[in-house]
Amino acid sequence: MSCQPTHLRHQSASNGVGTRLPPGVHRGALAGLTGEERERAIMEHHDRYRSSSEPETYRNRKRSLYGYHPTPVGVRNVGCVPDSTFASCLQKVSKDTIVRLLGAMGVRRVSALRKQQVVKRLLQEIDKLPQAIEAMLTTSTDSEFEGFKLLMEKPDGMFVFTEDDGVRIDGLASLEPLIWVFHCKGAYHAIMPQEVWGAARSVDMEKIQALRDRTWQVPVAAEVLREFCGVASIDDVIWCCKELYGFEPSKQDVVTSLRSHSLGRSDWECGSARYYYCWPNDTPSEDGFVVHRHLTDAYADDVARSRANWHRRAVPYRARVAWADGEPATSDYASFQSKERSARDGLIRRLLSDRSQGIVPAHPVFDSALASLGAPRWVGSLPEMVAVISWLDEHVPNDKDDYEYADDIADALVYGRHDSPNPFYMLQIAWQHGLFSHTYDSGELIRLLVDLESVLPSWRLNGWSPRAYHEWLAETKADATEEVDRAA
Repeated sequence: MSCQPTHLRHQSASNGVGTRLPPGVHRGALAGLTGEERERAIMEHHDRYRSSSEPETYRNRKRSLYGYHPTPVGVRNVGCVPDSTFASCLQKVSKDTIVRLLGAMGVRRVSALRKQQVVKRLLQEIDKLPQAIEAMLTTSTDSEFEGFKLLMEKPDGMFVFTEDDGVRIDGLASLEPLIWVFHCKGAYHAIMPQEVWGAARSVDMEKIQALRDRTWQVPVAAEVLREFCGVASIDDVIWCCKELYGFEPSKQDVVTSLRSHSLGRSDWECGSARYYYCWPNDTPSEDGFVVHRHLTDAYADDVARSRANWHRRAVPYRARVAWADGEPATSDYASFQSKERSARDGLIRRLLSDRSQGIVPAHPVFDSALASLGAPRWVGSLPEMVAVISWLDEHVPNDKDDYEYADDIADALVYGRHDSPNPFYMLQIAWQHGLFSHTYDSGELIRLLVDLESVLPSWRLNGWSPRAYHEWLAETKADATEEVDRAA
């Protein structure tokens, strides 16, 4: 093994491929890999790290625990598989479980009955079971939904498997009382009672799949608009759902979805709070807007709190915010909060005004790949982004992790570029992270960053990239010239 110092070995390796690097910078382990090779190398590295960081005594203890408790949660350990009729299965669950199932079937006022009477009532109302199945599957997890479909495909709704078959046991056992899972003599027996199996045949699974998709499609559409446009109305969310997924939810559907996908946050001053990334007042409403997390009340208040704390120390605080900052007349937190919120509101109104006046197009043109990738992965798939990450892999500081550095810096470049009124803030972020000191060819880095900036959606252009916006302006001008020529 070589006795050469680490930083010299890194430098020698870099020089070996013809790349001249400054001192303290080396060619990373991921340099030169294709996209798939790079992802695989990162996953293998993280797996090795987790394995090496876990103490051997803990791994042995886990093995003994798993060997001592072979039955997963929700699975019934039995000596022989019992009768699987629906009536006998219902005897094994609590009365509250049966009452909830009846509620999903639309049957009310049964909680005062005895358990045997509740079971009898359910069997009498068995024709309403498809309604309950549809309601439960619409809100079930992906593994539960796949487990239910798996049993529907099996003869008579029965399936025997072992741990080696790779079946998600939790996706089956959690659907009790519609599905029952027993562990008997080393094998798992998943059973769907014949009454449930027959009722499931009348359920429109494609309709349920469409309803399930909408539970995540509306939030994804809202998040795309937040990231790419900064601020967007509820009507814009409806437009985005139609553009990406081909359906138009109602305003109430969008508001309901936004309220059900709030973000929890713990704050040392005010405890636990729920945030919706909406404006005004961070409240989802049909007349309101969705906003980027750095345009929310919570973010503006955090900036105001930091400014007030630093003001007391007579030290200037340079916040990373998209709006122009300034100092209030007084130094208390309430004054700073009012100042920051007012400046934030002014930025939002300017963005909306530019769109309403036609300075920028009313709607962006989104790539269809956004529907399946979402905003972060779509940005990561751009050729210009891949080129920047490849450059970062080739220029890794010696004190940084080869497997994390490039992705961390790329995220800082892309998602921090709106944190300033300066439209060229990405170059400043690169300078702050020392990227220009990691190369002898600053021109190459500038070209890569300018190319990336030109294809990224911009808040000030309503989700259009500078390149697409300039092409739109050229086409608009050409169309206007052609119309004038025709009129002449």
